[in-house]
Amino acid sequence: MATPEQILKVRSYCFYPTEEELPDAIIAANIDKWTAIYPDPRQEPVVLYNATIDCLYYLIYTDPNGGGGTAGSTRREKVGQVEVEVGYTADYVSKWQKILDGYLNGDLWIPGTTRPIAKGVIIGGVERNEVDRVKCDPNSVNGLWGFGVDNRRPRGTFVDPYNPWRRR
Repeated sequence: MATPEQILKVRSYCFYPTEEELPDAIIAANIDKWTAIYPDPRQEPVVLYNATIDCLYYLIYTDPNGGGGTAGSTRREKVGQVEVEVGYTADYVSKWQKILDGYLNGDLWIPGTTRPIAKGVIIGGVERNEVDRVKCDPNSVNGLWGFGVDNRRPRGTFVDPYNPWRRR
């Protein structure tokens, strides 16, 4: 059974559609459907995410402006003997579709869940000569806050001057 807090959360994740656009009964039915699939209370963010996606699909399919029409304008200009007609047409894209695309592309996410798509991941590496160039520059700072080449790390084995049998 969906709680009023869960219904309010899903409504907020859908960017607050009105009660006429998205009734509470639809939200509660989607939450109950996904709660039956994921009964563990720790999986509530997954339930709310899936319910939000289903509610956004409902909003897209019931959008009164989404009848497949096109919008556009035409303009006709005449300067001297030259007549130019410029036309512009565009398909209607629902605001609910834009929100849904944001969730599916990973630009929007529900608190408590991880992003479905990681952005900005660099696969590969840096060539060895680039690393050497940066290390040899006295103005560069490495991750250990050493300037230039990191000389603080001992090379080989380290012997304690007070106890020659102790090694680190």
